[in-house]
Amino acid sequence: MTSEQEETKSRMLVGTRAYALAAVCVGVALLLRLILDSLWADRLPFGLFFLAVIVVTQFADAKATVFAIVAGFLLADWFFF
Repeated sequence: MTSEQEETKSRMLVGTRAYALAAVCVGVALLLRLILDSLWADRLPFGLFFLAVIVVTQFADAKATVFAIVAGFLLADWFFF
């Protein structure tokens, strides 16, 4: 590993902080999607959740990313299908 890769890896969130970031990102995506529901209706149920997963991927480890993917899918499926 190069020093740049090691530095990037050391800045990634792990553990409770990573899961908290994932929960906040998915929660914000749900809130925004609920606000835009009257405009979007059944279209783009996963769009904002996809953006939340991208944010989590940039700052957290793989386990928190999987958590964000699963939580986003379940919430979008429950509320918007």
